[in-house]
Amino acid sequence: CPPGWFKGGAGDGPCVRCGANFYSPLLAANSSHDCRPCPANTHAPPGSGPREACVCDRGYSGEGGRNATDGEECHPCPSGSHKEEEGRVACTLCAEGEYSAAVAAVSASVCMACPALTESRAGSGALSDCVCVPGYHGDPSEGEACAPCPADSWCRWGDLRACTPNAQSPAMSDYWSDCQCIPRHAPPTPGDTCDACAVGEYKGELGNQSCSACPYGSSTASPGSLTVLSCS
Repeated sequence: CPPGWFKGGAGDGPCVRCGANFYSPLLAANSSHDCRPCPANTHAPPGSGPREACVCDRGYSGEGGRNATDGEECHPCPSGSHKEEEGRVACTLCAEGEYSAAVAAVSASVCMACPALTESRAGSGALSDCVCVPGYHGDPSEGEACAPCPADSWCRWGDLRACTPNAQSPAMSDYWSDCQCIPRHAPPTPGDTCDACAVGEYKGELGNQSCSACPYGSSTASPGSLTVLSCS
């Protein structure tokens, strides 16, 4: 009898196929016990010989998309993915802007669109992975709609963060550098808080540039001067 078949007794009787989801690599197998069950989450047609005939079910995949060969198993596709075909196929990620909490999914229909004004990475597995687009804030997973970032703040990944003292930003700002120091103030180093210009310096514009020094031989009477006219 060829692999995948067996014959249990003597005589002229025919070889019998191993049943579906069983395999037998043996030649001249003489018992149904020689038909071994396929690993979990796999299947094979009747009369299968090698273990490789046991292919991963839909919704399951081996490492790197391989089948359940020796030493490997077919694992469920994780949330954020699906696998419509059986066999040697890797799980497919839900696209950017989608999410799915389903495990071992067999169809792309499980991938749900993120709420309005949100975004997500490919393969996102929960609604909480959908975050507001830059310039908006809110928590869609808690039922909050994404709202425009107010002036004097910046918003990214759904968080609203106030500008540091003595800084301003326009509405819908999305990065800390959008917060600009008001006149008479400047950051000692990029990203620092806005401090008043020191004595002998001035600054009249909105922005994160440094304060300007007074002309040689002159100074200001106090910190936080606005124009060169304060230098005397």
